[in-house]
Amino acid sequence: MNVIQVENGGEIVECLVKATKLGENKIKTFGVRPESISMVSVDKGEIEAIVETIQPTGADWIVGLIVSGKSFLQLVFLQLVQSNLKQM
Repeated sequence: MNVIQVENGGEIVECLVKATKLGENKIKTFGVRPESISMVSVDKGEIEAIVETIQPTGADWIVGLIVSGKSFLQLVFLQLVQSNLKQM
């Protein structure tokens, strides 16, 4: 689980507040599951991230991301990666 403190979360919190329609003053912490994070092309994304690590674990990959100076984990299912590569 990626845990984000609202008071110092920066652009991540702004995006989550907009997506969930929750006011910042109503919550203290966001939890974001690694499988709920998606990578998209630059022109379709809302937040820029740097890929720090890729850990193949069989049927999926655990991707370490840096977003606004904070570390996040993303779970990527290998079948999804393969189908996206075929579309390119």
